[in-house]
Amino acid sequence: MLDGIGVAREGVPWPLVDKGDGGFDFSCIDPFLDAQRRHNILPIWDLCHYGYPDHLEFDSEGFAASFARFSAEAVRLPLSDHRALVVPCGPA
Repeated sequence: MLDGIGVAREGVPWPLVDKGDGGFDFSCIDPFLDAQRRHNILPIWDLCHYGYPDHLEFDSEGFAASFARFSAEAVRLPLSDHRALVVPCGPA
C-alpha cells in the first residue's frame, strides 16, 4: 500500500483505446496496472471518464452498441489482482 492509499479510481480512456475500426488497444493503461499491482492498490475503473471517441456522437444510433463493445472488452482485461471494480461513467 502506498502511503495508506488502498483504493484509487482511474479511467480506461475510451477515446485512446478505441481504434475506430472495431479494434481496441488497451496498452495505454499498462503503467496504471503495473503501479496498482506494485503498491497493492485496488483500482475502481471508470469506463467513460475521459469521454468518448471522436468518431462517435453521443446521440447517434451506434453509440450504445459501441460503448457496450468497449465495456465488454475492458472488463475482460485483468484489471486487478482482485475482483475488478468498474463503473460505467464518471461524474457529470
